Amino acid sequence: MSRCALLFAAASLCLSAPALAVHNDVPMTERAERLQLEGRRGPSLLRPGYGVGEYTGISQARASSSNIFNVRESRRASVQYTVNAPSLPEEISGTCRGGESRTTIIITFQRDPLAYNCDLSNGAWMSMVTVRGSWTGRLAGNPQRAGEFSWNGVSYEFRTERISGLGISLSGGALGYVISRNGVDIGGLDLNQIMRPNFYLPPQGSPDRDAVAVWALSLFFFIDPASQR
Repeated sequence: MSRCALLFAAASLCLSAPALAVHNDVPMTERAERLQLEGRRGPSLLRPGYGVGEYTGISQARASSSNIFNVRESRRASVQYTVNAPSLPEEISGTCRGGESRTTIIITFQRDPLAYNCDLSNGAWMSMVTVRGSWTGRLAGNPQRAGEFSWNGVSYEFRTERISGLGISLSGGALGYVISRNGVDIGGLDLNQIMRPNFYLPPQGSPDRDAVAVWALSLFFFIDPASQR
């Protein structure tokens, strides 16, 4: 089954309304642990280290863009990173690639939807695409995206969403992302911060904590084409 088919199939597996209410009556930000990114020394300036709680590793990102006679523009990005934590049986390495393009025809333009895909050494994967999203997000001009993250056979869904701050992105990129399992929000990545982003992870001991941490790091390292315009 294709990843897109899995994404739609997973979306149909929702909890009943009463069960959802038990969890979603309390905001995700109050149920999750908020952590911030810490910069650490890496092997080189182009491969810096990082720390988010007990999760550490290194990353290396590349971005490229092209403009053919102001008619065809494209922006691409790739990232390679590692994740280590006491709860992980071994180091995880990930590779992500994605981007978008735009073709201008006279005074109009046609944009190819953004696609961002990640593959990890433990068999996990993530796929994100552009979606129509909420009307408030479209009105503010914020990127609207959704996707699926698969970890150890468990499927999670995620979407762009403002977690805090103003409703307009100063960088042009996504304001943040929220991830859910069976319709219940369990974590998030708040990019709408002046200094450092906030990572919202399930509490220590949760079976979803490792998955949400790796998911959030995969999105944090993404060089958003929307912020390069």
